[in-house]
Amino acid sequence: MKLKNTLSQQINYLLKNRSGSRLEEQIIDLIFVEPFSLENNLLTQTLKQKRKEIEKKYDCEIKEMYKKQIKGEIII
Repeated sequence: MKLKNTLSQQINYLLKNRSGSRLEEQIIDLIFVEPFSLENNLLTQTLKQKRKEIEKKYDCEIKEMYKKQIKGEIII
């Protein structure tokens, strides 16, 4: 949990301080997943993300992340 908080704070700091940044650009939650690869069928032969496969594999985690955002839970 401490690692998630530290990464979120660092990413938000970088987003906030880059030129052309917008207030709505911020990280609310992070999910740690295995790297996308050809072997786990999450990348194409040209190394593009297979979005449908990724959504299917991490459906529960994505839904949980959006539930937290909708409830307005403060994660950071």
